Amino acid sequence: MSDKYEKLIQQAVQLQTSGQLDSATQIYHSILSEHPDHHDALHLLGAVALERGDGATAVPLIQRSLTGIRPTLSASARKKRLGDVYSNLSVAYLQLGQLEDALNAINLALSNNPDIPDLLNNRGGINKLLGRYEAAESDFRRALQLAPNNAKALSHLASLMFLTEQLEQAEQYIDRALLIESNSDYSHSMKAALCAARNDITAALHHFDEAIRIKPVNTYARHDKAMLQLKNGQLKDAWNGLYFYPPAPP
Repeated sequence: MSDKYEKLIQQAVQLQTSGQLDSATQIYHSILSEHPDHHDALHLLGAVALERGDGATAVPLIQRSLTGIRPTLSASARKKRLGDVYSNLSVAYLQLGQLEDALNAINLALSNNPDIPDLLNNRGGINKLLGRYEAAESDFRRALQLAPNNAKALSHLASLMFLTEQLEQAEQYIDRALLIESNSDYSHSMKAALCAARNDITAALHHFDEAIRIKPVNTYARHDKAMLQLKNGQLKDAWNGLYFYPPAPP
């Protein structure tokens, strides 16, 4: 990569990381106007589309970026790069609801990086969505074997145990996850569901509130909290929780 493009990419990444997606996009397009097959610009432009929830735009950009990977990269650097690209491609397919394509992409990511817990968690999540619970459990347990304090793997295992009605084990996993990472809206939502399942309404509402505090636009937590309040006769609270959202953070 020339110094010119390298500096532009670094500038765009800083903008993208700080949420200035339009400014980052302009830089990526300026690079691509001169170098249409520039790997980083294509891949990162695809990543911007992912952040916007636009999988349809992300897929062709990320696919095109594969042809621009420099042949001079070392074998280990090439494997890492391929892992990153295929992982993002998997997310793009997920946004489009193309689960088998997402699974194929994450398998390619893992074929280059077999011992990355985040990739194993991602594949486990896809297998869970596909109803392949044994494969999902294997992925999550492998992620935990590699990283015993991986809160994401623990919360995913809790979710899987919940789906298969192993509630005691689910609660053990989610409690471990929350001890490691207390600021996870997903884990608090999962804990809330488990509390509701054992009819501890007060604790369930508390954990839904924590999930919403952490991520105010968590529509799943808001919906599930409202359904619990309706069941508990709290009609006004349920209505307010569903229809009066705080402003989204900038």
